Amino acid sequence: MPHEFTSAAVVNATRQLFAEQGVPERIISDNGRHFDSSTYREFATQWGFNHETSSPNYPRSNGFIQRMIQTVKNTLKKAKASGIDPNMALLCIRATPIDSCIPSPAELLYGRKMKNNLPVRIPNNASYRDNVYRRLQQRQETQKYYHDKSAHDLPPLTAGQLVRVQDHRTGHWFPATVRDKLPEPRSYLVETPNGRLLRRNRKQRADARHRLPHRDLVIPAPNATPEDKATAPPSPLSRQDSPPHADGPNITHSGRHVKKPNRLTY
Repeated sequence: MPHEFTSAAVVNATRQLFAEQGVPERIISDNGRHFDSSTYREFATQWGFNHETSSPNYPRSNGFIQRMIQTVKNTLKKAKASGIDPNMALLCIRATPIDSCIPSPAELLYGRKMKNNLPVRIPNNASYRDNVYRRLQQRQETQKYYHDKSAHDLPPLTAGQLVRVQDHRTGHWFPATVRDKLPEPRSYLVETPNGRLLRRNRKQRADARHRLPHRDLVIPAPNATPEDKATAPPSPLSRQDSPPHADGPNITHSGRHVKKPNRLTY
């Protein structure tokens, strides 16, 4: 919760929980000023749930919540004393079965077991879950099939190769040199003319041999700041100002040769 603990802050936090878990039929709280306010009552009317408060100065009327608060506080104190991550400690509370017949609070809420660092076996007793998982895999494989029909792997780059890297802010291309291939998928380390090292995806760069010279090419100054590079004007030979290639074949921005249909040659 924020430092200014107001009714509006409580309403905002409750609204976020409802957006994730759904709106409950009933909310039970104490008579704190954050809940016993016109702001929270208006929120309950708008979202359509019943808000009940416990008896004033009688904590036993809301004993379940009071006991849970005590359990959480003790768990956080033990986690701090032993150096355990408090989030993992809270996860263990949520994933611990209530008794031998009642599952954990997390399983009651989500309908599935949650993995944690407790020594427990997670069986899958519901057969329909296997069908759902199988159907999900089939759906993903179908999506991958239609995606791979038009997709293809770009040729790999080697260290020292001259490439052009695109600035995602301006859309211009500037020269660079490949320094090394990174362990991340399709990632390369490139060096710009001013000595900066950038990590870029293979899709964000192109072989300098496969592009027209000076097309959409912006060469930043050696001492230019990132702000100057972002606002630098395009070069005089940018794509929109480049002369048409009437005598030679048309080449697209990606370097592909365009062949005009016969009906356009008359």
